[in-house]
Amino acid sequence: VSMVLSRAVNLQVHGEAQHAIIPLVDMLNHTHVSRDACRVRYNDDVRAFELVASAPIDAGAEVRLCYGRKGNSELLAAYGFALAANECDEALVDVPFGVAGEPTMLSMQKL
Repeated sequence: VSMVLSRAVNLQVHGEAQHAIIPLVDMLNHTHVSRDACRVRYNDDVRAFELVASAPIDAGAEVRLCYGRKGNSELLAAYGFALAANECDEALVDVPFGVAGEPTMLSMQKL
């Protein structure tokens, strides 16, 4: 399943949420900065997928998609990579408190 999902994009087709594998689009890299990302949409009028830039793209610049705000554990599990500097990364820290012998896991996010 993750092999398919790592190549698929989520979009609306005929008003329904769909996963689609689109040739060449499945090769675009991730950016977590949405203003630098393109998005994929389905155009019912021309019956085609369109790649839409959120801002002008300079000649020779990389075209990227935003896979969503995901921590490295999710990126690694779903897409097979992790980012060296990921502002969405999080860590689980075992902090014992409450009843002895029953530690609670807390999720902490870097700010």
